[in-house]
Amino acid sequence: MKSFLTRIGTNTKMIVMGDINQADRKGISGLADAMTRLVDLKETGHIEFTYKDIVRHSIIGKILAKYEHDPNEK
Repeated sequence: MKSFLTRIGTNTKMIVMGDINQADRKGISGLADAMTRLVDLKETGHIEFTYKDIVRHSIIGKILAKYEHDPNEK
């Protein structure tokens, strides 16, 4: 994410979209890390969506809810 974000040039607008729950490695995602680090920069902003924002099909929210709970967790 750092390599990507540091390529911003003059008169550039960059929009980064993603799901902070999807990461290549265990732990915090690059997107979540960037959101935390850049939160106080006035030149940046972010919008977070919830299940209420899903417009594809109502079952999508139900599927996502099932994936948030680890079936192996006791």
